Amino acid sequence: MNTNSIKEPRLVQLSAGSSNLFTVEYKERFLYSKYNPARAVLGTIQSLEILPGTLIVICGPALWYGLPELLEKIPQDCSIVAIEKELPLFNLSKNKLSDYSNFPVDLISLENLNNRITEIQSDNKIKRAIRIDFSASVSFNPDFYNQVVSAIQEAVALKWKNRLTLTKLGRLYSRNIFKNLYKLKNNYMLSDFKNSVSKPIIVFGAGESTDIFFKENDFSIIKNDFFTIAVDAALPALTLRGFKPDAVVGIESQFAVQKSYLQNKNSRIIQFADLTGRPQCTEILGADKVFFTSKYIQCNFLENIQNLTGTENLIPPMGSVGLTSTYIALKLRKSDEVPVIVIGNDFSFKTGKTHCKGTPQHLNELLTCSRFKLPGNIGASFREGAFICLDKNNRPIVTDKSLLNYANIFNQVFSGTKNLFDGGRTGLILGISRTEDIQQFRNSGFNQITQTDSIILGPENLTPFGTKIKFNEIQKFLETEKTALIKIQSLLSCGEDSEYREASITLDQQLKELLETRDYLYIHFPDGNQLQLNSGYLKRIKAELSFFIKDINQSLLFLKN
Repeated sequence: MNTNSIKEPRLVQLSAGSSNLFTVEYKERFLYSKYNPARAVLGTIQSLEILPGTLIVICGPALWYGLPELLEKIPQDCSIVAIEKELPLFNLSKNKLSDYSNFPVDLISLENLNNRITEIQSDNKIKRAIRIDFSASVSFNPDFYNQVVSAIQEAVALKWKNRLTLTKLGRLYSRNIFKNLYKLKNNYMLSDFKNSVSKPIIVFGAGESTDIFFKENDFSIIKNDFFTIAVDAALPALTLRGFKPDAVVGIESQFAVQKSYLQNKNSRIIQFADLTGRPQCTEILGADKVFFTSKYIQCNFLENIQNLTGTENLIPPMGSVGLTSTYIALKLRKSDEVPVIVIGNDFSFKTGKTHCKGTPQHLNELLTCSRFKLPGNIGASFREGAFICLDKNNRPIVTDKSLLNYANIFNQVFSGTKNLFDGGRTGLILGISRTEDIQQFRNSGFNQITQTDSIILGPENLTPFGTKIKFNEIQKFLETEKTALIKIQSLLSCGEDSEYREASITLDQQLKELLETRDYLYIHFPDGNQLQLNSGYLKRIKAELSFFIKDINQSLLFLKN
């Protein structure tokens, strides 16, 4: 073996009797066995059980030994991608791949890696991903391959977790949007308040960090010098301490979240509310509402809502109210020079204490304790998926897969954001600058109350969104949807005898045109990622129609009153 540094890979022909086989010498190493280069990868392929819908990630393809045997083994609906970190080896593999021009293999360049992972996540045929090492080139960059394959597997898993969530809650999201639409008549959209706050902003989550913060800081100073936002679960925790935040953010769609609002009825706290959220929650505080819509899935229905309410009012799906509140705070600040401090977004907890004092979760533990049940949610630390890790201070803390995922999303979305600070004393690392002295921001030069600050505290000087779009557009949208649903209902019931039957096209074509733009009728089906016109599928759609017609009628009634 040549001991000189090898910058380019070199093909080395094997001994006599194996004249058609080569190994590769690169950086003073052979990437294959000098005796039987294909044996290791063929053994790996033979031992694999590959299910339909599998994405196979080839790491270090080099000379592609084993590829024909792999393609013979994989079932339908499988895909193959390949990754090579070392550029000289990438070029070698790219050239050798031309020998397999009829094979459907995607060799991903480093420049296109992130985009390709995004495409993989949106491919509904892929249900899982497995890794196969084709050569020893993976040993040059083992961490890189581990991270990339892990990212691909997490992206695929997250897609199907989201699909399960959508199957459970998708109909509720869509129905809530219709129930909330009439409220736009006399309220506002998030874009109305963009860049409107020049005071430093504090976002309070419901984690233990909020408890620590209020032990160390004066309420009156915070109230006068900061614009404060609470997540819905933290609202009762703050008001029980005698502190009234300037705004509250809510995105939850289910009944349980109402507990966070009930003790603050008619408190006149401005409310930032998701159109997908529970409609009853926006009727409790008695203040003006500022609406936005979480883009919980890519679909035609949300595109129509975006066209109605404006592009800026459709926000990324964060999943967590803590992340959404941070996103909104960054939209509200006048410029990126205005500090935003996040407190209580811990995404972890101590054993027995999952939320800060005063939250509905904490109060429920106190109300249900007895001689036989001590206060504190001890079971949360031992539930499936929970585990112990180190917090930002290298102390043991409990988290779970969902909370850790939210923390990772926070890191990905907000890491590097200018003047965004983590003011929490405990919790997972958020990927932003930490601060333990909130008082330093009192004299930051951005705590002067301006006209726009007074507007957001009481938006009497703003024109309601419904008036701004002449509110006829809301009514027109609802009536258009109602008419279309009645047509679909008639076509599914009466078929060719329907009074809405158009003779110029087939019945299937007419139904397809009506249903494709109204995917809220089926997007929550387990197989709702693609419209089908078979009898069983259409029967399920027919069962949905009465729910949505009722919701639209209700909104139209409130809109006209």
